[in-house]
Amino acid sequence: MTKTIISLSILLTLLSLNIFAADYPQLKTILPGHQEGISSLSFSPDGGTLANTGWKKVFLWDVASRQLKATLRPDTQLSSNVAFSPDGGILASSGSGNNDKKIYLWDVASRQLKSTLTGHRAGVNSIAFSPDGGTLASGGGYKDHTVRLWDVASGQTKTIFTEHTAGVNSVAFSPDGSTLTSGSYDGTVRLWDVTSRQLKAILTGYAEEVWSVAFSPDGSILASCGRSGRYNDKKVYLWDVASKQLKATLIGHTERVHSVAFSPDSSILASGSRDGTVRLWDIASGQFKAILAGFVGEANSVAFSPDGSILASGGWNGDSSIRLWDLTASATTLAVVSASPAVGQSLAIGEQLTIAVNIVGGENVAGYQATVVFDPDALIYFSSANSDYLSDGAFFKAPDVGENYVTLASAGAEGKNGDGTLATITFQVVDAKASRFFLSQASLVDPSGERMFPCIENGIAEDGTVVEPVYHAEDINEDGVVNIQDLVLVSSNFGKTGENEADINGDGIVDIVDLVKVAAALGNTAEAPSIHPQTLAMLTAADVQSWLTQAQRLNLTDLASQRGIRFLEQLLAVLTPAETILLPNYPNPFNPETWIPYQLANSSDVQIVIYDTRGTTVRRLTLGHQPAGYYTTRDCAAYWDGHNGLGERVATGVYFYQLQADNLSVLRKMVILK
Repeated sequence: MTKTIISLSILLTLLSLNIFAADYPQLKTILPGHQEGISSLSFSPDGGTLANTGWKKVFLWDVASRQLKATLRPDTQLSSNVAFSPDGGILASSGSGNNDKKIYLWDVASRQLKSTLTGHRAGVNSIAFSPDGGTLASGGGYKDHTVRLWDVASGQTKTIFTEHTAGVNSVAFSPDGSTLTSGSYDGTVRLWDVTSRQLKAILTGYAEEVWSVAFSPDGSILASCGRSGRYNDKKVYLWDVASKQLKATLIGHTERVHSVAFSPDSSILASGSRDGTVRLWDIASGQFKAILAGFVGEANSVAFSPDGSILASGGWNGDSSIRLWDLTASATTLAVVSASPAVGQSLAIGEQLTIAVNIVGGENVAGYQATVVFDPDALIYFSSANSDYLSDGAFFKAPDVGENYVTLASAGAEGKNGDGTLATITFQVVDAKASRFFLSQASLVDPSGERMFPCIENGIAEDGTVVEPVYHAEDINEDGVVNIQDLVLVSSNFGKTGENEADINGDGIVDIVDLVKVAAALGNTAEAPSIHPQTLAMLTAADVQSWLTQAQRLNLTDLASQRGIRFLEQLLAVLTPAETILLPNYPNPFNPETWIPYQLANSSDVQIVIYDTRGTTVRRLTLGHQPAGYYTTRDCAAYWDGHNGLGERVATGVYFYQLQADNLSVLRKMVILK
């Protein structure tokens, strides 16, 4: 009985210390009350206030108490950007809806609207104050491709840069205020001389869109992220500001990266991704330090507090929360915690895979918390259990399970030493492919509730470097598995000479032979071609047909090459629909825009014609000649902005859309609801 009472007492102590939410980086809190995604975050210069955007609102939070201080209501459809002035006296906000053409300057003390800046012809995608606070930069969105510099005191336009050919997603000033950078949908990062108002440089490397740009506080590095062509670009790019050359590429995210931010001392970069994680990168080594998981949807925005002690991250698409992470280092231990295996081998769909969370060198360990990040396209969480390392009767907290992570926590009465297994996690296979695991966070406690932070293997080693499994040459992006992404990377490097990771056979040029080698590796695993969203988003039947034609001309006779060619033939069959189909538009009902998906069994000239209920043509979308394939994602489906052929917004009501392609005419109904 005495032992049970002690165990309960210890457990209550641990719970009161919130040990189950403690980690490095430690999740301090989740700010409640949001109903929409978070597209922008900004700390006040003193770090006491955090501002964020909502749908039509701007929220101000007291960081210390984590309570909502105020709600600002600009006249916008979608508040998408916030930025504090360097003295903290002004908060700028803007909206990126098609009709949100204004920038609002708020007096922070009174929380009243101070002035409104007008001049953009469409929504404003990005804003940033100069270091002296006298100038505000803004980037125009759809139908407005300009970057503007505003005099904050007078509210007048100082300069308009017109060189971008598409909307501007992000703007940032260099720390000395001499340079402005802008990232655009046109696929470029541009550097502008603020004094002479001339273009200094264009940084290229994106085929389509740049989402976010940020200068390091020491001014030496520019970070950018975006999307390349039809494919997700999962990398963060670091540019040397002095030479304007690419300095490093940070690889690790499994989906496109939406936002980047530097710590105040320039040593760490945070990146938020569509994969539902925030990663912290060590700038000196280029390796990641930690993975912050827990988002149900996307990790859309990131911001450091001025003293670097807190990282704020905002969610999107199913997760409208703000998470505040404590970056302050705490007590450490020489114990090592790891997840094994780091790479789970391919299993049949429906089978189960169990991994272990192990500890080596534990000292006086009475409890633990650990977060394992996994690939939700391959696995779903099935069950978990304490192992035999902790004392008998240890309390095992119900696991916190997200789409791509599971967090386990347990506490007992007595401290344990040595090596062993803390817990096991069992997953069920939903797609037959190899899958990576990351132990992203771990903490230990002693019987008094004192926290200890072990070294992490399979994620972070004791010296701060990443410990990765052995890679195959065909694993171009080094994510631990050869898959369709590697096939696409080889194709995107076709014709390049010299040292290149996509040059599999080392002959000095990336060509079809290298691609066939990757295809052969795919054909030798359980990753057979399938209608997987990733495959449809990254490849077209025309791509694969071109590869096949080139490979067949080489008359490759070795078994590996023949296996690669067979894989490409299977892939071509998967990417070619059996029939031409017009699919339901999404969203429906909609306002103000929608996407119209379809699939083509044969190459064809494609048109989408939109009619009202009287049969009058409202809009004709001429999409040109397109190869057979699936046009279902937002990247490639037909897009309608809700305007007629004269550029006017159409009224609420029922409309019909017709696909004209492949000698076929198909009609469907959709609804505009305002």
